Amino acid sequence: MNEILRRERLSVPAGKIRLVIDSDAKNEIDDQFAIAWALRSAERFSVEAVYAAPFSHTVFRHNIGDVDFSVKELPEIGMEQSYEEICCLYRLLGLDWRGKVFHGAQGYLPEDCKPVMSDAVEDLIRRGMESEETLYVAAIGACTNIASALIAEPRL
Repeated sequence: MNEILRRERLSVPAGKIRLVIDSDAKNEIDDQFAIAWALRSAERFSVEAVYAAPFSHTVFRHNIGDVDFSVKELPEIGMEQSYEEICCLYRLLGLDWRGKVFHGAQGYLPEDCKPVMSDAVEDLIRRGMESEETLYVAAIGACTNIASALIAEPRL
C-alpha cells in the first residue's frame, strides 16, 4: 500500500461508511446503545453485519471477593448470549437480523495464535475481500473474531 492510500485510510472518513460491529453485547449495557445508535444512523453508517464476540467473567473473578470459583463461565456461552441479545436488539428496533447477525468464536484466541473460525470470521473475511471500498470494523468486545480473520486472511 502506498503512503497516500495509507494516510487516506487513516483519516476520518467523510460521508457514509461500510461498517461491521464485533460485540459482546450481553456483557455490559454499553454495547446495546452503540449498536442501536449505529443502526439508527443510516445517514452515516451502512451497518452490514454484527458479530457476537465471546466473553466470560471467570477471568475477572480473581479480583472479586466472596465468589464461588467452582462455577465456570465458558466464553461460548457468553458468545451465544450476545448473539441472542443482538438479535433481540434488531427485533426491538423493528429490523430484520437474518443474514446480518453472526455467531462468533466459541473461545478466545489460543496461545499458538491459530484462528478460531466461526460464521463471523468467515463473513468478515468475505466482506473485507470482496470490495475495494474500505470496510470499518468497530470492536467493542474481545477481538477474537477480528484477530482470527486477520490470521486466517493476512491480506485483510
